[in-house]
Amino acid sequence: SGKSTLLRALRSVNPPFCDEDPAPFAEFPRFVSTAGHRRKVLPAKKTAVIAVFVCDDRLREELAVIDPVYWETDRIEVGRRLDNSRWITFVEVAASSRWSELEEEFGRLRQLFGETAEFASFLREAESPRPTDRVTGSLAERLHDLVDRLTAKASSEEQQHHLQKVRWIVDRASRYRKAVRAVERSLPVLVYLDRNCLVSGHIDVGSAAGNTAMRQDCSFCADFFLRELLGMPRYFAGQNEDERLMSRLREQAAALEKNCRQLGERLSSLLPDLSLNLSLQPDNDKVEVLASAAGAALIPLDQIAASLRWMLSCAFISCYFREQERREVILLLDEPDAGLADKAKKELAAFLLRLSGSHQVVVCTEGTPYPPKCRRKYRLKKENGGSTVVDLDENRSSAR
Repeated sequence: SGKSTLLRALRSVNPPFCDEDPAPFAEFPRFVSTAGHRRKVLPAKKTAVIAVFVCDDRLREELAVIDPVYWETDRIEVGRRLDNSRWITFVEVAASSRWSELEEEFGRLRQLFGETAEFASFLREAESPRPTDRVTGSLAERLHDLVDRLTAKASSEEQQHHLQKVRWIVDRASRYRKAVRAVERSLPVLVYLDRNCLVSGHIDVGSAAGNTAMRQDCSFCADFFLRELLGMPRYFAGQNEDERLMSRLREQAAALEKNCRQLGERLSSLLPDLSLNLSLQPDNDKVEVLASAAGAALIPLDQIAASLRWMLSCAFISCYFREQERREVILLLDEPDAGLADKAKKELAAFLLRLSGSHQVVVCTEGTPYPPKCRRKYRLKKENGGSTVVDLDENRSSAR
């Protein structure tokens, strides 16, 4: 019905750096037909996903330092095109100035400086900008050059005042780019998990030594977060030879075991019902993570119950972004209820409900209804050419 496709599309809005898909929209129509006309789809111009975020006060204050106009920001739209390029726009704020905003000041400068060679050169190269033209690209560059040359000749405060006003208007596009970078740093990270992405507990010491992010293979995503939480990169950085790695592993075994034990304690706020214990077991050039819950014996993570692996994977991801990135994370869970017995489903549902008190969690389920007390429920209605997301609460809009 398209559930996995929907979650992967959402992930593309802002995926974690260790789980980036270079071609998330590889399967899309190359041509579209409308009103009897057939035209080619241009991936660099066709937006596939749009997300709308509310701008909170903290971010608004940061943006307003860049330009006071961003006090007006309420919503921020983020989109991914079919070629995977991303755009960000502030709904209430224009990205750049138009020539109409400069015409009056430009005329005033010509009066103050006279018809100089600088103006003649600019007008010849600018080809008479229209009022609706955006002050970006080559036009902005030429205006910057003009202002720089006139500033060197300015002899009065009035001339300098109007030059500053022109420069401020011209620079809106560059300030916009700074604001976009600030938004990128603050966007919540969307992490996708399915049964193949759950934590395995097998950590390659060599990858920690090289500080690699395990890119191109999302099955390592949860293991990457676990490796970082254990602090492994700082213990093995620069140790590239196998013998030195093994020697270093033996030297740091006690420290890593302590980190592992403390991590289990920190996770108790997310997993209060499990009495979780974590331990490490070196295995040649890998480290195997063991876990026990509710007093059971320690066993490798890849052998524990599926419901517990889901809980631990979510907990590791939450802990990583809370402690090391200081960023919000949105969890996208693909069929966590698949293959679980009723008791395990209830335990996992209770965990997800508790987690939703501090995180946004989107769950696509194999069965319905699950979890029984989720905040909002939708279903995917299969239609020709795709699926529509339908809100199951009739008091809200019937389709999204």
